[in-house]
Order: sequence, then structure tokens, then C-alpha cells
Amino acid sequence: MIAKGYGRIINVGSLAGRAMPMIAGPHYAASKAGLVGLTRAAARDLAPHGITVNCIAPGRVLSDLTGPPEAEVNRSALSRIPVGRFGTAEELAHAVSFLASPMAGFITGATIDITGGEFAA
Repeated sequence: MIAKGYGRIINVGSLAGRAMPMIAGPHYAASKAGLVGLTRAAARDLAPHGITVNCIAPGRVLSDLTGPPEAEVNRSALSRIPVGRFGTAEELAHAVSFLASPMAGFITGATIDITGGEFAA
């Protein structure tokens, strides 16, 4: 990327690295918070080379890992999401696609919360 003078790095963090009180265990939250810090530091270092570095921080998205919507952990999570639904993988992909595009050339060092308002709540 440095040799080409252009690049896009998009880290995938988590609401767990941004939210207080903790919504995950300390090890997971610390790793995701560290990713936010790495994003900001790398953005400063790589910006002169035409490389942007950003992070997305998803909230609850249903998957094989998170289990079915009726699981207790998911019902509890849903009660904290102001938009009243879980996110989708497609919504995350749209954000990544935008950050990877030339349209996001002036966005670097940012963490975009994709949480249905949970981080704001």
C-alpha cells in the first residue's frame, strides 16, 4: 500500500470495546478497545502515504455465534437497542464498502458505531 500510495484498512471491532458498562468479558472488551486505539494510531502514521485506517464497531448481529433471536442473551440485548431490531451482516458490509471506496478518502482514524443506537443509549 505504501509503495502504491493508496490503501484502505478497515478493522472490525465491537460495541464491547466502546460501551460502558461492559457488555462483554474484560478480555474481549480490552482487545476490541485496543483495536480502536490501533486504528487511530495507524491512521496518523499511514495518512501521509495515502492510506486510510478506520474501524467499524458492530452491535448485536444475529449469526451462528450469537444464536437464535429467542435465546435469553439475545432477548436481553434487544431490549437495549433503540431501533428495536438486530443489525444485519449486509448493513455491516455496506459500511465497509463505503470506507473502502474513494468516497471515504478524507475519513481516517474513525470508528463507526453500527449499533442501532445502543451506544448512544
